[in-house]
Amino acid sequence: MTTDPERTDERSDVEVPERPELRGARTRKRSRPAPPMIDIGLVLRNTFRVFGRGALPLTAFALLCYGPWLGLEAAGVGSVDATPQSFLLYLFAATFGGFINSTAVIVFTFEQLQGRRIGLGGALGRAAPMMPALFVSNIIVAMALGFGFLILIVPGVIFFVCSCVSSPALLNERLGPIRAIDRSFALTRGSRLVILLLGFLMVMVQVLLSVPAALLETGLLADKEQGVVLGVRILSALFTVLSGTLFAVCITALYHDLRRIRADLGESLESIFD
Repeated sequence: MTTDPERTDERSDVEVPERPELRGARTRKRSRPAPPMIDIGLVLRNTFRVFGRGALPLTAFALLCYGPWLGLEAAGVGSVDATPQSFLLYLFAATFGGFINSTAVIVFTFEQLQGRRIGLGGALGRAAPMMPALFVSNIIVAMALGFGFLILIVPGVIFFVCSCVSSPALLNERLGPIRAIDRSFALTRGSRLVILLLGFLMVMVQVLLSVPAALLETGLLADKEQGVVLGVRILSALFTVLSGTLFAVCITALYHDLRRIRADLGESLESIFD
């Protein structure tokens, strides 16, 4: 009886070498890292820690940035009775003030989370060279979001989640507009459902912040006294300003945590995107 040289006895002590291509595939399968997940609790703690410790300078700086808009709001320029020219001025003041405020707050928050001391003026000065690129990036994101929400709500929500940390990435890593959006897509990969939940929680926080002003507006605007109406308008605008500042702090805390995750996985910032 002949023995097939290609067959081996199951009880044999002879070690059969593994095929190299299979060994490489198994190695690659074992070495794949687990998908990164953010810690919502950590992001929220960092958000309110930075916001709480810097409440006075953050509020004062926001009021300074939004000062022209607050003046127009107090004058009733944003009402439905305003002329088109006045309303455009109102929108410009709100947009410009928000842009300056969020730019400084993002750099300030990241430096605070890194354990480095910096003032909001210093943060704005550090971010100044990157502001043109940030403006272009914001325009691209806004247009993409508008298009996504115009077609269907879901594409807009998905794009917002994927691009939400493009501004912190651009300012702190000094990237171009497109590169910053790409980096945001890469950093959020694997954590997007959790980021969506975080966004929902932040919306709820902003709604809660706006409730007192809404209640005052509903109850007090019936009074036609000019002083009462002016006070309610200013209070409502202040809640809007604080909500925007809190949102900028939260987005930066999220970006900080996403970078931590990549570092824990042993990936450098450069290798993630190459």
